[in-house]
Amino acid sequence: MHRQKIVAGIVGLVAAAGAACAQTNATYLITFDGQVTPQNPTMTVEIWATWVDPPVEHLFGEGDYDLTAGDGLFLSGAKHLSGAGSTIGVLVGNTVTGAIFRQVHIPQFGIFGLSGNPILLATYEWTTTDFTPRSVVFETSNTTTFLIAEVLYPFWRKKPTFQLYPWAFTRGRNVYVIPAPGSAALLGVFALGVIGRGRRQRPG
Repeated sequence: MHRQKIVAGIVGLVAAAGAACAQTNATYLITFDGQVTPQNPTMTVEIWATWVDPPVEHLFGEGDYDLTAGDGLFLSGAKHLSGAGSTIGVLVGNTVTGAIFRQVHIPQFGIFGLSGNPILLATYEWTTTDFTPRSVVFETSNTTTFLIAEVLYPFWRKKPTFQLYPWAFTRGRNVYVIPAPGSAALLGVFALGVIGRGRRQRPG
């Protein structure tokens, strides 16, 4: 399910780029892996960097953000992009502050960063003790840097990167919906009932 959200996010960015006369656009995608329930109150929140490429292919160079959740608690984090100076940030309650992710990309010296668009930067474990049906908003803020670099560039280029913040950057935002208790179970029972009726109505 969360992979579909990634694709939808990219489609949205491409559409936005077209609407803005092919202006480069970038954002952080926030996706969810898992569903919180009283029996399993923790899920994984994934942060991806994505952008619409300029005329030539680019890869992620550096970016930063704070991450907030409408409520709940961030328990831990893990770096998936861990260049020098990268950090998952400081986790306090429902807030992550000072997350930074970097990778080195110097093709003329044979050093290539990881490709991928979107590219996974970090994951966080988020939990709650409140299972009241509601929407919990996750969003990034306080971004000052979002750099992408050309995948290949000649050695005489002194500026192989593009800074996409602030002129072509949109903060990341996604909403996680906590369902009513037992709704998933009820849907399962309903589905079984429909299957049962279908089987009984088959001709012998």
